[in-house]
Amino acid sequence: MNTIPIKREGLSDIDTQNSLVIDVTYKCNSSCYYCQWGDLTNNPAELSYEDLLISKETLTVLGIKRVVFSGGEPLLFKRLTDLVYYYNQKNVESIILMTNGILLDVSKLKNLIKFGLTGITFSIDSLDYNIAKGSRNVSHKVHKKIFKNLIDIIEYRESHYFELGLNCVLSAANLQLEHIKELVLFCNKYKIDWLKFQPIFDDGYLTLSAPHLMLNKNHSQNLLEIGEYIVSHLEINSNSYEFWRAVSALVRGNILLGKSCGLDRRQSILIRGELKFCYWLDDPIYSSSPIEICSENVHITRNRFKEAKEECQTGLYCFCLQTLSHKWEMSQ
Repeated sequence: MNTIPIKREGLSDIDTQNSLVIDVTYKCNSSCYYCQWGDLTNNPAELSYEDLLISKETLTVLGIKRVVFSGGEPLLFKRLTDLVYYYNQKNVESIILMTNGILLDVSKLKNLIKFGLTGITFSIDSLDYNIAKGSRNVSHKVHKKIFKNLIDIIEYRESHYFELGLNCVLSAANLQLEHIKELVLFCNKYKIDWLKFQPIFDDGYLTLSAPHLMLNKNHSQNLLEIGEYIVSHLEINSNSYEFWRAVSALVRGNILLGKSCGLDRRQSILIRGELKFCYWLDDPIYSSSPIEICSENVHITRNRFKEAKEECQTGLYCFCLQTLSHKWEMSQ
């Protein structure tokens, strides 16, 4: 396989690019308390490489400009470089890797960039080890390794542009203003491109493994205070204040209205071979196989989704795929 140089010019705006999120593996080398994929009792099967390939024609009719590799930990997928190269040849503008950072050193990053990777998203809940240990169950050695990898990559980025974002899961462990301030100062100092927050959600695993990390009505005011600080002090792209208001209202018992979901406009996911809108709504889907879909299929399926989302029972999980600027409607 021939690698090709990629010219980087300017920051890709994650809010304007139609995205395809691909779960490439459910294996993980981290044991976060709130995620089932790192549970040692869980032994997920390796996903088929062929089931992760969407044709150029389908990408075009969906309007996909941004492909995001998620998981599990994508760096555990044996054919990740092949996958990056495949999508590099499909005329998408951005190819992003989401990672916990344990395995991503500069050497691996350089190789992925040669095959077409354009950006990295580090999943980091706190700079403070004790906070990270409380939510992600990491050892001090692993925590130091993650941040060494991140700093090394930041330094490499000074002479080689690629998109760099951070994703932070909000839980009872890190929902303290002083810890969020540290993250804000870090992002400002190192000119990270964006910092996205999402609330911890319960897919059934959190209730069993770490219910103490759940957000509740007692966190409502903290969320608003943190949101105000973020909006006034963070110098990079991040969630709007509407996000913090919506999460605050939700933990107080208000209800998000499914009709305001925006996934039919800018987001698709590929999960276990199914090409669809979100993790939680099983129907409608675009396709249950990697066959090509046509513009008529897209139009019909999106209209069906618009009807289905009216009745969708939304919750904290509904923030993970939305754009930074998305605004939810709340029940009165």
